[in-house]
Amino acid sequence: MSAIALLLALSPGSSPITPPAHAVVVPTGLVEAGDTGEEPEAAEPELIVEVVFGDDLYVEKDLMLHGIKGYGSVDFSLPQSWELVEDPELHVYFEHSGELLPDQSDLTVLVNGVAVGTAALDATNTTEGVMIAGLPRSTLAEYNQITFAGTHRRTESCQDPYDMGLWTRVSRYSKLRFAVNRVPVEGELLEYPFPFFDELGFGPVELTWVQGGEPSDGTLTAVGALGLGLGRVADYRGVEMAPSITDLASATTHALLVGTPEEQPLIKQLVDVEQISGDQGLIAVLPNPEDPKLAVLVVTGWTPQGVLNAAKALGANPRYQSYAGPEAVVSQVLDARPPSSRQLPRPMTGDVATLAQLGLKDQTVRGYYAPQFRVPVVLEGDAAVKPEGGTVRLNYGYSAGLDTRLSTAEVRLNGVTLRSVPLDDPDGESETSLRVRLPPEMVEPHSYIDVVFHLYPEGYDACEWRTDETHWATLYASSEVEIPHDNYAQMPDLSRLRYRGWPFNMEDDDAMIVVADAPSGDEVSAAFALSARLGAWSAAEDPELAVVTAAAAASTPVAEHRLLLVNGRPHAWFNELVGKRVFSAPGDVRGVASVQGKRRGFSYIEQVQHPQSTEHSLMVLRADDEAELGALVSMLYEGRKLAKLDRNLAVFVSGGERIRTAETAAQIQVGSIPQSTRFRLLLQRHWATWGIIAVLGAMGFAAVVRGWASRRGGEV
Repeated sequence: MSAIALLLALSPGSSPITPPAHAVVVPTGLVEAGDTGEEPEAAEPELIVEVVFGDDLYVEKDLMLHGIKGYGSVDFSLPQSWELVEDPELHVYFEHSGELLPDQSDLTVLVNGVAVGTAALDATNTTEGVMIAGLPRSTLAEYNQITFAGTHRRTESCQDPYDMGLWTRVSRYSKLRFAVNRVPVEGELLEYPFPFFDELGFGPVELTWVQGGEPSDGTLTAVGALGLGLGRVADYRGVEMAPSITDLASATTHALLVGTPEEQPLIKQLVDVEQISGDQGLIAVLPNPEDPKLAVLVVTGWTPQGVLNAAKALGANPRYQSYAGPEAVVSQVLDARPPSSRQLPRPMTGDVATLAQLGLKDQTVRGYYAPQFRVPVVLEGDAAVKPEGGTVRLNYGYSAGLDTRLSTAEVRLNGVTLRSVPLDDPDGESETSLRVRLPPEMVEPHSYIDVVFHLYPEGYDACEWRTDETHWATLYASSEVEIPHDNYAQMPDLSRLRYRGWPFNMEDDDAMIVVADAPSGDEVSAAFALSARLGAWSAAEDPELAVVTAAAAASTPVAEHRLLLVNGRPHAWFNELVGKRVFSAPGDVRGVASVQGKRRGFSYIEQVQHPQSTEHSLMVLRADDEAELGALVSMLYEGRKLAKLDRNLAVFVSGGERIRTAETAAQIQVGSIPQSTRFRLLLQRHWATWGIIAVLGAMGFAAVVRGWASRRGGEV
């Protein structure tokens, strides 16, 4: 089951807008009919899954419905692995203006255009309003849309359609409640990565690593290839690993069984390994014999190369025609590139890009309360905007019939308005352009440009309501962003991780994950999850990622950034680096972790520059408890915690809720600053000094000229 269920508990007096308590998917079991001769009761669903708008459907803000007619929408899907037992329920939590007329104001909910519920907006639900609506299964498809339509009136006669007192707010903690049975696993390679990743599902991919004997170098390399490929597909939803297990009966999620038959004896019980030989690999998607509604992914071969070939066949760019049925033999993989990055927008690869090149399309908005256009601008983590700053050229059009005195187009950078221009052609314009300068001090590696159209109708009359759907504006994908920048940074700096994991995202250099020489199941599991995270972060076409043991890493020349996964077990290379004072000693870190003199369990991330190559970074992820190593990797998916990382050491205490940062290594500059940039920066930083020098120079030159003129005058 890949969905994360989130439960919103409303107690008397609590506000529906407040964050909910979190809960897991609830298994209900089955009701069996007795032998009493009575009518057998209907079987209860296996699972009750609650999907919250904000957490599972990625609704960032409450929905605001403004005006006489206000609209908002939320999209959701139905996972392939579900069978709906009964009609889903929609629980809507809302608030509204207290000045609305209750007999003329209401909130209506539609699903795929079909009305499913209406609530009057009156004094009983001004705050803490709740509406529960059933969603008929006959109206649902794979992809669905919930529409919220608010009708608002606060006067009997003259009603200003733009009155800010006309509003309803739908909470992002509203939820969908599903009663479902899990669909048995069919075992079909043609559908991979399903069922491990359900395109229509919710929340992260949840998997369990099955540990047999000590994994070989080939198996570890296969772990990296599989994780990277699956991370690319899962993208922002992420991959979470349950604690590793040694038998399939203990699995509560889909399971990974990777390695040679000697490393993983369970493989021989599931597939016929005698059908392969040499460096051939074998891949299989099978039902778990202990629970046929969970799947087992088998990746094996008699040799490490065979295991790697099998892993590359699944981790590479999907080619669904290549493998079919429950299992397949892999002799060779001609193209092992992973799936293309699913990041949207795409990162800028140079100084100039159109919105189309960033993966955005033409977009049209309508009405005065039209949503803003947001153009995310993603640069490299070490991008430094040149002193002249950047520009954005917006190509847009707008409709006729607008009040040219009031209607405007507004451009903002990171929430700050830079420019506003009137929409002053009464006949509208099919395409016009606006160029806006982007100040260099305001542009960050991850910035966003908002374009807001304020569309007032011509002949506006506060007492005359008419639809605003005829008033529109379009932003074209031919619009262009230009941000000249250099690439340099002061390192080490954990704050750069928020920029898609830079510098470990395999776009500037390769990456290597290092585990102990005899890694446990939880270490391998953490390595798989970290590989998936790096794969999702990276937009490189063919990133190079290796998973190796400490012994192999210590003897390999430095050519990539390296991440060390360390727990309480011996890790020879990490201990050697600590002894050389490259990393902080655990005792020193505990001093940073202490809170009010008390020592608590902790985990930490520390970044340094490699002592043999200052162009490459080393980063250790260390947890006292082996089981907490996976939780530390999962933290890399939490934007709220990533945003708190700073300097080069971050210690997570009290279950990771408290983060303390420290500086244990001096920063050095990585990358070079061009001389032209240095000169312009020098002029900018010391403009007053240069101005004084220029004035003094001009005065000196004038004095020389006057002296020369006076001498010439005396001669004449």
